[in-house]
Amino acid sequence: MAGPIHIVIIEEDQLISTWLADLLHTADYRVSVIADASIAVSSARSGQVDIILTELATTDVDGFELLRDFKSRHETEYIPIMVMTSSNHEDDFRLAFEAGADDFVRKPIAPHELLGRINALLRHKQDKDQLRAKRRDTAMLLELTQILTSTRNIDENMFTVVRSVANLTNFERVSMILFGQGEDPVDAFVIAASDNPSMKRHRIELTTYPELLEVRRRSRPLVIPDIDHSDLLHQVRDTLHQKNVRSCVVVPILLDDEVQGALLLRTSSEQEHWPANIMEFCVLVANATSIALRNARTYDDLRTRAAFAEVRKREAEKKAEIFERFGDYFHFSTIGMMVTDHDGAVAFANEEAGRIVEATPSAMVGQNLGVFFGDNREVVHSMISDAAQSNDVFTREITLMAPRSAVTRTVIVRLRHLEQHMGTFIVSLTDVTEERKLGEELQRTKDFLESLIDSSPDAIVAADRNGDMVLFNRGAERLFGYKAEEVIRPDKDRPATGVSRRRITRLYARPDQAFLIMKALKDAREAGEETVSFPRIEIRGRNGEEIPVAMNASFIYEGDVEVGTMGIFRDLREKEEVERKLNAVEAELAQRERIAAMAELAGAAAHELNQPLTAVMGYAELMLKRLPPEDRNRRAAEAIFREAERLADIVKKIGRITKYETTSYVGQTRILDLDKAAQSDETPPSAGGK
Repeated sequence: MAGPIHIVIIEEDQLISTWLADLLHTADYRVSVIADASIAVSSARSGQVDIILTELATTDVDGFELLRDFKSRHETEYIPIMVMTSSNHEDDFRLAFEAGADDFVRKPIAPHELLGRINALLRHKQDKDQLRAKRRDTAMLLELTQILTSTRNIDENMFTVVRSVANLTNFERVSMILFGQGEDPVDAFVIAASDNPSMKRHRIELTTYPELLEVRRRSRPLVIPDIDHSDLLHQVRDTLHQKNVRSCVVVPILLDDEVQGALLLRTSSEQEHWPANIMEFCVLVANATSIALRNARTYDDLRTRAAFAEVRKREAEKKAEIFERFGDYFHFSTIGMMVTDHDGAVAFANEEAGRIVEATPSAMVGQNLGVFFGDNREVVHSMISDAAQSNDVFTREITLMAPRSAVTRTVIVRLRHLEQHMGTFIVSLTDVTEERKLGEELQRTKDFLESLIDSSPDAIVAADRNGDMVLFNRGAERLFGYKAEEVIRPDKDRPATGVSRRRITRLYARPDQAFLIMKALKDAREAGEETVSFPRIEIRGRNGEEIPVAMNASFIYEGDVEVGTMGIFRDLREKEEVERKLNAVEAELAQRERIAAMAELAGAAAHELNQPLTAVMGYAELMLKRLPPEDRNRRAAEAIFREAERLADIVKKIGRITKYETTSYVGQTRILDLDKAAQSDETPPSAGGK
């Protein structure tokens, strides 16, 4: 272990603690004595501690609780604890181990036994520290491997890797370098630096980095603990001092047994010894990086960018290398991949391509591409001809009939000329059969729902949270008088036609109606109800007419998120007109019933009056016959007969009453007009007013 071993003694007895401290000092240990057990945990947490010696029986704190306290804290859980005790009870030892003790020593303490147990604990601690470090490094390596193999931006991935390596190894700067290609390359590229996120593919001259040239030559890691004692760096020592570099480590990045780059780790402190696990971790990261560079084709991209590219090899060798690399790229791809020449001969096919055309990849190699496309072979060959003249990607969607299962698949074919001078084409096949079926089903569902909404006799209007209308069915067009395209919110890139974009608030006759509806909806939602019904409100049509409607309103949700509101309006004009006519008919019927009752009453009255009236008239007429003209009673008899005739005429009119007509009487009083009430509809009315 680096540095003196630090041992903390927790002992209330000053004589014992002093004796222990002297013994451990003699053995070259650094010792701290804590007499108060109640502050032992906080004191141990404040510094680097390797072993704790503690008395089991303390005055202020229970020894078992003290052990549990140490083991429950992150800062002290891995510190070995040796218990000192005078007890001979086996239960005490068992409880001590259960509470977290790693070893114990009985008092009186034998010096050699104590020192031996301390050395054993230190060896055990060292093994456990190395195991934890290895687990940590393994977890970090797994995380970095996942980053390197992810589909994110390769530059961001590389920066994440070097920054993580710097954090784990405590190096102040970690850089990833890729070398240029050629017989005697003098250029390299810094593709990522832990202390500079913006540094991407920065060109450097290898002549100013002798440590990189040395690693490229030897193909193995290089460790320079102190640049002042390195003959390799003597020419650049002053430059490194200016950059505050005192030591460095260089780990090669090997690709196909060739050094293609390096991890360069630098620090401002002199490092005499590097932990083996750090070097092993850096080598593993370098190996993972080389695989990632190959899979992402970054290596080839940087080769192209380099000013000193290698002379191209013969065409056949290059093709073989490309096809081999395609196998690494596409073997497990979920997209069908094939490589062909300009004649359409298949040179490579992956498993997914074989599944789509129902052939094994090995059987496809050497076959003409058109064999697998049936009636679409001319389309594919035409794509090859077009791609041979361009670097563009050519895309077609075709219907493919599988030869064995007769399954019809919808396939998107993408084809591109990879390298024109070689006549190599890469073809991708994406099976979108299920997606197209799902799309068709969704379109049918959408068309059905739209037809259902448009077929509704009621007006259906929906608006987003801003109040802009997003749905306006045909029923709404009939009710309000607007066309849907006049009121629905236009796209941002398309100007509104007719009436400019409208808010749903403009449809209501009352300016506060929308507010009242929203308030009612929110109150209903609080009460657990989904819809609110309004028996009668008034809307405003295009011509300004106020139209009575019944309305059902509700919120619209996407998942649990409120995105708008919807209202269903039912026109009440026809209903209210029917109700008005019904009320009129009911009033007329009531009037007729009153007239009929009155006529019956009048008929009964006329019938009852006729009998006494006939008797009066008869007796009056008899008196006129018997009384001589000069009799003074004759005038009275004439008056009686005359008034009786008049009353008979009134009784006749009462018997003919068929309707209810009145005329003015005294003041504001009105009485029944017998002449009009007794007239038939065909008889012209007599003079007189109501």
